[in-house]
Amino acid sequence: MLTVGLGTGATQGFVLQWPEVREAAVAELSPVVARFSLQYFRDLWLGHEGDARSRVIIADGRAHLQGLTRGSLDLVIAEPSNPWVMGEGSLFSEDFYRLVAARLAPGGLASLWFHSYGM
Repeated sequence: MLTVGLGTGATQGFVLQWPEVREAAVAELSPVVARFSLQYFRDLWLGHEGDARSRVIIADGRAHLQGLTRGSLDLVIAEPSNPWVMGEGSLFSEDFYRLVAARLAPGGLASLWFHSYGM
């Protein structure tokens, strides 16, 4: 599975609770966010910060998805920052959603976060 956007790491901690998850990668654009997450939100990782199935990739989530084999993911969770934050706008586009769909394995699922506050 792949999560786009690390934030506090709460989603990663939640996903890793399930023993069925073989690999849980996160594509995070900012190395500062990755360091901050483990330093200040370690409790949200639910004890999974050293889990061998977990991998944090410092990369643009869209570019990372483009480099993956078509139909290779069982689950994609997109939790980018707000669309007006630099580097995030392309994660709220029809092109990105088509890319996510193309990378899902048959029967795969996508969870795509979009805020509605301040709109």
